[in-house]
Amino acid sequence: MIHGHGGNIHELARRLGCPPETIIDVSSNINPLGPPPGLMDHLRERRDQLLPETRKLWLDAGGEKSGRWAEVFGTSPRAEEAFMGWHYARYVEAVAAAGPWTPTTRLISISAVFDGPVMSV
Repeated sequence: MIHGHGGNIHELARRLGCPPETIIDVSSNINPLGPPPGLMDHLRERRDQLLPETRKLWLDAGGEKSGRWAEVFGTSPRAEEAFMGWHYARYVEAVAAAGPWTPTTRLISISAVFDGPVMSV
């Protein structure tokens, strides 16, 4: 585990009174599934079209093509914000797709995570 990131599974298990192996920690840097394949495909296919901030975040961490989130984007606050932003956007997309919608229905999503763009998809 990268220091300062991820959950302390053993402490949580102690508090809950359960075995550590019954806890699945999907913290951004240790989630074994890593970034979604669609995101990685997008980064590779549109590398030169990404927002400068997104490209910098990805390339500063080494431009990895797979791995845990922290291996692909690093562990900076910007990387954490990108993690939350990506998943929040996917959630809003799912809500929008679920409908049903009428011509007067409006979906409003307001999110203030940071002071500038990080992830453009």
